[in-house]
Amino acid sequence: MFGWSSAKPQPPRIPRATHLESYLNDPTLKPSTRNVGTDDSTHDTVFQTKDAHALILRVHFKHASPMMTLVGVTATHPWIDQRMRITGYTAIQSDRTWLASGITLGKAVNTVVKHFQLYPPANVHITDPGLQQIQQKMSSPVQQSYRVSHRPVHSQVVVPEVVESDLPPHFSEVLVFSENDVAAHEAILSTMHIPSSPPTSFPEIDNMEASEVNDLLRNEKSFKDYMHEMPFVKSMDAIKLTKNMETHNMAKTNLEKEEELNSLHEEVEELQNSLKEKVTICTELGEEQTALCKPADKKKTLKKLMIGKKDTYKESEEIAYNWIKDGTDVTEFIDAFMETRTVHHVRAAKVEIIQNS
Repeated sequence: MFGWSSAKPQPPRIPRATHLESYLNDPTLKPSTRNVGTDDSTHDTVFQTKDAHALILRVHFKHASPMMTLVGVTATHPWIDQRMRITGYTAIQSDRTWLASGITLGKAVNTVVKHFQLYPPANVHITDPGLQQIQQKMSSPVQQSYRVSHRPVHSQVVVPEVVESDLPPHFSEVLVFSENDVAAHEAILSTMHIPSSPPTSFPEIDNMEASEVNDLLRNEKSFKDYMHEMPFVKSMDAIKLTKNMETHNMAKTNLEKEEELNSLHEEVEELQNSLKEKVTICTELGEEQTALCKPADKKKTLKKLMIGKKDTYKESEEIAYNWIKDGTDVTEFIDAFMETRTVHHVRAAKVEIIQNS
């Protein structure tokens, strides 16, 4: 009797080339998307949120499910973790959910970008000079007036239903920027640029009065206070704090696994010793098996048969001598004598056969 299967049919697997085609040739994403790797697996897409923040979504799609990250910033949002990786979008949380979703990479990137445009991250701090330049270029009164006084409550991670009237300005035409604006995005490809020659001007102090500059040079406290207010120093401090926390957490995790590692190490040593003993025994048994299975040596066999033939002959002669001497029962004497002599003649016959073969 046949029953219906409760398992849901899996959607057909979409080829990687089709995924990339849907992303790189998407009419909305294409103008502000650039390749940033040595192959075709990593791309950056620049976009702008409704509160006028310029953001960059890095999409890495090598094998199974894509990995998406916000680069050049630190921020907080229900969809991102401490490393700015997109973890709240269900479709890309694992290889299984990605294959089960049946959507293309272009649709997935569109969904993530629209979500961040309508529900921007909070506490956005730009850590990349190139992205800072894009932010300054794209800030405009129109975009600033678009900020709204209310934001949706992220009680649960959901993909919002996008209404055309809710979209940021010009979203329907291009994702955010024109081709000229995206040129500034090339500066983001190298996260920290070290100049090859000393700078000839310093914009931070060009507009300062001479007294202010002298105060910075002579007053160490003023210099340090001013230095710690510089965007680069703040960015480095934020990165340093993040790396310190990551290192601390990794060290803590390693220490928690120390006992387990020691236990596994002891178990492996015991297994190795046991393996060595078993290999030795197996080698000895193999040599014994080889000796038993190989053909018998002709000379050794003849020697053993000759010795055995003589032994049985002497044994039969002793039986006859004892009977003559003691006069025991005739029937018992004949049985014992014939049995021993039969073995003697059999061995003699085998010697003859081997010698003549």
